[in-house]
Amino acid sequence: MTAPRFLASSALRLAAVFAVIFALGGALMFTAFYWSVASYANASIRDDLRTETRILLSDGGAENPAILARRVASRIQAADALKYLVLDAEGRVLAGGLPARPTVAGFSEVTAPAPPDGRETSGELATIEVLVTQLPRGSLVVGKSTYAIHELREWMGLLTIWGVIGMTVLAAIGGLASGAVLARRLDRVNAATARIMQGHLSDRMPPIGLGTEFEALRRNLNRMLDRLEASMEAIRHVSSDIAHDLRTPLNRLRHRLEHARANLTTVEAFQATVDLSLTELDQTLDIFAALLRIAQIEAGAGRSSFGPIDAGQMMQRVFEAYQPVAEQAGHVLEFRTETGAAITGDEDLLVQMVSNLVENAIVHSPAPAHIGLDARIEDGRVILAVRDNGPGIPSADLSKVTQRFYRLDHSRGSPGSGLGLALVAAIAALHDARLSLQSGEPGLVASIGFERATTESLAA
Repeated sequence: MTAPRFLASSALRLAAVFAVIFALGGALMFTAFYWSVASYANASIRDDLRTETRILLSDGGAENPAILARRVASRIQAADALKYLVLDAEGRVLAGGLPARPTVAGFSEVTAPAPPDGRETSGELATIEVLVTQLPRGSLVVGKSTYAIHELREWMGLLTIWGVIGMTVLAAIGGLASGAVLARRLDRVNAATARIMQGHLSDRMPPIGLGTEFEALRRNLNRMLDRLEASMEAIRHVSSDIAHDLRTPLNRLRHRLEHARANLTTVEAFQATVDLSLTELDQTLDIFAALLRIAQIEAGAGRSSFGPIDAGQMMQRVFEAYQPVAEQAGHVLEFRTETGAAITGDEDLLVQMVSNLVENAIVHSPAPAHIGLDARIEDGRVILAVRDNGPGIPSADLSKVTQRFYRLDHSRGSPGSGLGLALVAAIAALHDARLSLQSGEPGLVASIGFERATTESLAA
C-alpha cells in the first residue's frame, strides 16, 4: 500500500480511533486508581493518628500531663514512626520532638525538616499530618509524615503517564493490525468485484471473515450476483430463442407473401393470404410477449408486489373462471381446498401460473376428462396442484417440458407455442417454490410447493 493510500486508509483511521478511545479510557482508569489509593493512604494516616491519640489519653493520660509525658517519651525511645508534642496549659513543651506547634484542634498539616534518610536530603521539608487534641491541662499533638504518600503519588503519577502512553501505543498497533486485516479482506472483495465487472459473472465474493455481519454481507452480495447472472442469462435465452425458434415462422410468412405477390391474381385470394399472414403475425407477437414476460419474471420482476395471499381463494378464482370452458370442452373441473393455506407472492402471477396448467389440461386431455384443482397443507408447506387423467407426459420428457418451445410429439398439431410450462416454471422460481411434474397414471399431476405464510399476515 502506497503512502498516500495508507494515509487515507481505514486502517489508519481505525488506529487513530482506537488510540483516542484507549487513551481516554486509560487516563480515566489510572486517574481513578490514583485518587483511590491516595485517599486510602490519607485515611489510613488519620486512622493511625486517632488510634495513637486514644491509646495515649487512656488510663489517666488525659487528666495527668506527667503520665502523658512519660508515655510519649517511651514511644519516642521505641523509635516509633509517629511524632509527638505534649504541651502544658502555659504552652511549655513537656515531651516530644515535633518542631512545629499547631494550636488549632483537629487535623491539620505542618512542615518540618525532612530526616536525612532514604532519598530525602537534609535540606528538604516534609509535610506532617497532625491531630491536635485539647486537654484540661494542656494539649497533645500526634503527627505522622506524609512523605511516603508523596512518594506514592509521584510513583502513581508516572505510572499513570506511562500506562496511558503504553495503552495508546498498543491500541494504535492493534488498530493498525485490525485495519490491515480488514484492508486485505476488502482487497479480495475488490479484486472479485473487478473480475465480475470484466464479465466473469459466474465469480462470487470470497469469504470475508471478521464476524457474522460480514458473512451476511457476502451472502447478500452473492445473492444479488445470482440474480444479476439470472437476468443476463434470461436475456441471452430470449435472444437465442428469438434467433432460432422464431426464424421458422417468420421465414414461412415471408415465403407466403412472396408467393402471393408472384402468383396470386385475384383480390379474394390475395386478401385471404393477408388474413392468414396477419393471424400468424399475431401468434408471433404473442410468442414475443410470452418470451419477454418469462425473461422479466426470471430477472425478478414482480417481487416488489409480493404480499400475503389466501391460496384457497386464489385457486377458487381460477376454478370459477375455467369451469364454463371445461364444461364446454366436455371435461369435469373439480376444486377443493384446506383452511389456512396462506402464502406470500404476486396474486396475478400465481393466477396466470395455475391458469396455464388448467389450460394445458383442458387442451391436451381428450373428453371427457377429470381435472382437479386443490390447495392443501402438507409438512408445513402449501401445495397448489392441478391434476388430470389425460395422456400425461412420458417420464423421459418430464424434465424437458419446462424448456422454452419444447413440445411433445402428440401435441405438435394442437395450438400453442411450447412456452406455457416455461412460464409456470419461471413464476414458481420467482416465488422460491418447487415445481413438480409427476405421472398421475394416467394423466399428469403438476404441484407447486410454497413456504406457508402466517394467518396473521392475511388479517393485516
